[in-house]
Amino acid sequence: MKPDLIPPADHTPLDERQSLRLLATTPVGRVVYTTGALPAVLPTRYRLGDDGSVLLRATGGSELVRAVSGALVAFEAGEVDHADGSGWSVTVLGRADVAEAPTPHDPALPRHLGQVSIRIRPELVTGRLLPASPILRA
Repeated sequence: MKPDLIPPADHTPLDERQSLRLLATTPVGRVVYTTGALPAVLPTRYRLGDDGSVLLRATGGSELVRAVSGALVAFEAGEVDHADGSGWSVTVLGRADVAEAPTPHDPALPRHLGQVSIRIRPELVTGRLLPASPILRA
């Protein structure tokens, strides 16, 4: 990357309350985990629980379920304005618990036969506001 194309480092940090409030506003994020000692990222629909937990569903026995059950994982979501580059990003680090029991009905997370619930309990929540700046293009 050329020095004049390095993004500004003046991203504004958010506190946990602000971060969780933003995280609750978007329905799709990315769960980050390891499989075979390699990093993996999977986009997924989710919702935020009342306690700040990230709630999602997956097919029982899937690679995701095997990899995250009881593991420390990351979850990231954010929004970026394509016109000016402003936006936000929030990351949640925490242990993932897998449960056969359904979570309360939620139309944002439709339940299908064979699915399990995954809860990522937040241990560390960080967020950043991204300032408006020209979008870097190749």
